[in-house]
Amino acid sequence: MPPKDNDHFELYPENLKAWNVFNACSTQWHVGMAGYTGLDYTAVEAVLRLQRIKPKHHPDIFWRVQCIERGALSEMEKKRNG
Repeated sequence: MPPKDNDHFELYPENLKAWNVFNACSTQWHVGMAGYTGLDYTAVEAVLRLQRIKPKHHPDIFWRVQCIERGALSEMEKKRNG
């Protein structure tokens, strides 16, 4: 989920590609009875290829996307539970 217009955050340059991949996957969330459960990793892999990220960088970018995903899931859980 991209931030709202009034949200402010700092993004380190080394995380820019992962942030771009994460945002490109913004419609690729798995959703269950309890809400969002995680990204569809096949979509993440497709975005890595479509954005022409070199395969040797895929593991690092994927790990960074997972870190962003965990943070997003944590925030969504907080909002859901008030």
